[in-house]
Amino acid sequence: MIKLIKESEKLPVDLADLKNHLRQTEGDFEALLSILLKAAILHAENFTGQQFISRTYSFTGHFSQIIKTDIMPINVVSTEVDGKSFPGVVNIDGSSIIFPDNTVGKECKITFTSGYAEIPADVKAAVLLISAKLFTNPSDSVESLPKASTNLLRPYKRWAR
Repeated sequence: MIKLIKESEKLPVDLADLKNHLRQTEGDFEALLSILLKAAILHAENFTGQQFISRTYSFTGHFSQIIKTDIMPINVVSTEVDGKSFPGVVNIDGSSIIFPDNTVGKECKITFTSGYAEIPADVKAAVLLISAKLFTNPSDSVESLPKASTNLLRPYKRWAR
């Protein structure tokens, strides 16, 4: 079972960057822009199948040589097999955590993080475009988001999910 432990409050795209993109100098819309910025980041995550906001997870369950998380990108922080710290190195293949062939056990616990240390510039640009579209169309008439944002996000899309 995978459980979210913590989600970073720091977004991978700054509110200041969005305000600059929109040429906003006043602080009147900061609360709204923060909401739209997070919505745009979540849209980018949903579209690509990757996580851009840093999060920490734990997996607890039956041991298997391959643990599929369906979360990407991931970085393993700690591993335990049968209640003992695992001394070996686990490999990461996409969204899967892979133990070495000779590893045996009944239960395992893995703590891992997801997200990018710094998101790529094209993803950041897509998030800014989506946020701007949501801001400039405050009614419920946004049926499609900017084509440019979809094109910028497409290289990061996980097709086989």
